Formats: sequence, C-alpha cells, structure tokens
Amino acid sequence: MTPMLKELTAQLSKGYQVNVLNFSLHHILHTLVQSEVIQPGSLQTELVDELTPLLVDELMGFGAEKFEAEDAQKNLIKEAKQRKSTFIFEILAEYIEIDKSFIRLI
Repeated sequence: MTPMLKELTAQLSKGYQVNVLNFSLHHILHTLVQSEVIQPGSLQTELVDELTPLLVDELMGFGAEKFEAEDAQKNLIKEAKQRKSTFIFEILAEYIEIDKSFIRLI
C-alpha cells in the first residue's frame, strides 16, 4: 500500500485535496477490512509512519484551517465535505503491528 500512498499524496496535496486524499485512504482501508484482507496486526510500521502526519495535519494543522476556509470548492466534491482522519486512526489502532507501531501511533 505504501507505493499507492506515495502516489496519492503526490497528486492530492493542496487545500481540499487533502480531505479527498483522506477520504480515499479511508475508503481503501475500510474496504480491505470489510473483505478481511487486513487482519489485526498486519498493518506495518512504515504505513503508520507515513499516514500519521497526514492525519494529524487534517485534524489540527493547516489542513484543518483550509477545511474551514474552502467552502465553495468543497461543496462541489462529496469527498471533500467530510473529515476521515479519526476513522483512519481507529482502523490503524485496530490493525497495526502492536509490538512495533503502538508507540508511534500515540
């Protein structure tokens, strides 16, 4: 999943696109969980390391400010209307390699 994440972050990096990125990541992770492709303990440390800054930025950083400011554009795009960072953190918490990634997640 890491190469796909790198490509998505390269393409979706500005303004409301960050919300679209997180929406897409949530959809991918949720689908993998529902289809039981991901088992508890199967998400690797590298994925947690790459996702955490993106998610924290959407929740508390510049992404949060942009989310509030870009009403006109985000109203046109369904994926940009919602924040999915907390839901992604929930999936990560349930499916990470506990012995290697737990401390990094908190």
